[in-house]
This record gives sequence, C-alpha cells and structure tokens, in this order.
Amino acid sequence: LYTVTYTNCSANCPQSSAVLRALQDRLAATSGLPPVTLVTISFDPARDTPAALDTYARQIGADPQRWRFATGTPAELKTLIGAGFRTYYQAQPDGSYAFDPVFVLVDDENTIRAEYRTAKPDLDTILRDVRLIADEARNSHGAQRYVYEAAHLFVCYPR
Repeated sequence: LYTVTYTNCSANCPQSSAVLRALQDRLAATSGLPPVTLVTISFDPARDTPAALDTYARQIGADPQRWRFATGTPAELKTLIGAGFRTYYQAQPDGSYAFDPVFVLVDDENTIRAEYRTAKPDLDTILRDVRLIADEARNSHGAQRYVYEAAHLFVCYPR
C-alpha cells in the first residue's frame, strides 16, 4: 500500500502517517493475510533525505519489516506520483506542499488494485481488498485463472 506525503506536513495537512500506523497495527493483529508492505513516498527530497526519513519512521513507530519510506529525484517523483498514481502535488512559496491525499493498493505483479483518494480511508475496506487479492491468488489456477482475475480486477476493487 503506497501513500505520498512529506514529513514537514503541518496540522492542516492531510498527513497519512497516522492512518498507516493504525493499519500497521491492524495488520499485525490480523491472521490469514498475505504479507503487506506499507510504503510512504516523500515528494520533498530536499528535506526528506534518507536519514530524515529514517528518523521520522522511528518517531512514529513504523515497523521497518513492514513499512518503508522512500523519496527520489524530482523527476522520478513526478513520474511515479504524478503519472503513475495520477496524484497532484505542488511546492508552495512558504515551503509547504499542496497535494491530493491518496493511498494506492498495488499487488505483487505491480498492478494497481485499488485507490483510496481520501486522507482517511476506511481500514476495514483496505483489509477487505487485501483479502480479495489473497483469495484471488489462492483461487486463480488453470484455465479459469484469467477469467477469475479479470472479474476481480474490474468488479471488486474501487478506482
């Protein structure tokens, strides 16, 4: 599950860290789910260096086995966030960023399975979608695999 933000996000900013922290805790307490990696991508590489992201991760209680933090060059970030996730973000004159909150569920084949375009997605919905992907993986075998996967891809997941 990917999300985008920056660590200097103020109280008025749609910060995703609390949501992912709650999801991290729910995933740890839920059995029968496949491994889920949480990824926070910062679009503020000037301030959110790898060391700064590591410090931030520790401050918010991110489990390094489950939750990763990343950033990149401005060009890489525009490609991934803007083109790949179709999400707007823009630096403001005061050093803050205007951006649309988003959480993107991507499967192990790098296919976007669900997008939650809100600052506070429903965790039960995310867990349901993770279960759907797990059920699909267990049930998609043989010739029926493509029909089963297509049905789930186009019917079960919100876009």
